Amino acid sequence: ALGALQEKPGNQHVLTLLHTGLTVANLTGDLKAAPSDFTQVALFLQETMAVAVRSDSKFKNARDLVTHLKRDPSDVRFGYLGHHVLLSLAKPLKAAGVDIKRLTLAPFRSSAEAINALIGGFVDVVPASTPNLIGMLASGRVRLLAVSSPARIGGVFASVPTWRGQGFDSSFNSVYGLLLPKGVSSESVQIGRAHI
Repeated sequence: ALGALQEKPGNQHVLTLLHTGLTVANLTGDLKAAPSDFTQVALFLQETMAVAVRSDSKFKNARDLVTHLKRDPSDVRFGYLGHHVLLSLAKPLKAAGVDIKRLTLAPFRSSAEAINALIGGFVDVVPASTPNLIGMLASGRVRLLAVSSPARIGGVFASVPTWRGQGFDSSFNSVYGLLLPKGVSSESVQIGRAHI
């Protein structure tokens, strides 16, 4: 789909989804185009991630986790789903000076599987999107160490500090939206937004 957008500049009839995977693929060199190479029509969702531990974990906050990881980055088992979730964890840990190349990572097919592995004691920490954590947080089975957003979020997450609020200069939100080719007129973008 991105190839079609690149091959048809100015064509308002060709569109694709904007998602964090595009940015990650650009950063890793797997994709030679960045989201800025296209025309953004709409941003539907900014997804905040949180870092969860079991309620009986020795890690009480993000500073505890970072201190432990600086001593031994491979000692903590992380369960996760997807590159955007992992990026929400790696970014603040790297900013904190943790050797993220030495982390012990266990990929799962779903956030539910990763969270169940956390509850079962098979992994120590799970970064996940906040909606996936509501049930376990409400039941008291998990404690959240940090949210990835630039500022605290509300609702059941109101008491959860951000990474930045704990002294680590990092924030991250996964994004989903729509892209058109570069060079599409602003009138076409406005028409597209009106029909969403």
